[in-house]
Amino acid sequence: MRWSLLIVPLLGVLCQAGEIPARSAEFLMIGDWGRDPVREPKLHAQQRAVAAGMAKVAAGSGGLTAVLALGDNQYDGVPTAEDPVFRTAFEEVYAAPALQVPFWAVLGNHEYSGSALGQMAYSARRLGSGRWTQPARYWSRVTEVGGGAKAKFVFLDTSVFIRKYRGGDDFSDIKSQDPAAQLAWLGRELAEPGMTWRIVIGHHPAWVASLRDDGADIRRVVLPALLAGKADLYASGHEHHPEVVCRDGLLQLVTGNGSECRPPARTGSALYRGEHLGFASLSLSASRMTLRQHDEAGTVRFGLTVDR
Repeated sequence: MRWSLLIVPLLGVLCQAGEIPARSAEFLMIGDWGRDPVREPKLHAQQRAVAAGMAKVAAGSGGLTAVLALGDNQYDGVPTAEDPVFRTAFEEVYAAPALQVPFWAVLGNHEYSGSALGQMAYSARRLGSGRWTQPARYWSRVTEVGGGAKAKFVFLDTSVFIRKYRGGDDFSDIKSQDPAAQLAWLGRELAEPGMTWRIVIGHHPAWVASLRDDGADIRRVVLPALLAGKADLYASGHEHHPEVVCRDGLLQLVTGNGSECRPPARTGSALYRGEHLGFASLSLSASRMTLRQHDEAGTVRFGLTVDR
């Protein structure tokens, strides 16, 4: 396997060498985004700006397979499927025709600060547009990416692995979850044969420029399983800036800037570390994976290709 950086001019337009192969599956990724317009009007407006950029990129992609929602999808949780935030912070925000695709979602820590059950019920009952896809706290999906190749997407509930959550009173639902069972399941999912790409999605990053090191528990527990299972990419949110890191043999992407941006800590090395609102895109073909970090206007700020 070999990978290379795409050359991104100052205006953010990819050069010809970075063009995506014609036969590929296209995805957008967004993290830390679901803001109530009444309680958080400024952040909700920023969420809408990012959604407009997503719609622009999606319209030019030739068609998305899905949007990957990386957690903190609705802040403070949603206890029931009838919660109006599904309408005000999801359906009405990502309403562009090009975004009428499944949203494959994982839970973040803010879902647990209220209740995680509403999101899964909204998925099970196919409410609203029927796009919300979250059948369980952790789950997987196989999709074709062209040329007969397949990609395995594995969606984790990473809050369960964070020790400070399990020891606190604010995340009582986490205490009833079994980290060992999820970890064993992860190993089995990554071991499935016949997959060209293995993409793992969680909320908490392993390596990221942050003064709070929630990633220590991910590195201690989850990272060994990702390496043993030969994951090609681990994508997450949680930290409110974009970052791409290759460390310990694993390519990791962070995009937690879907409604808010905070300055990253200037610690550790990264292939890319930005300070802007935005989202990421992922293109998969039988022979190439392309990652891009976009700002809220859809402009490409960073690109990376991995070739088989």
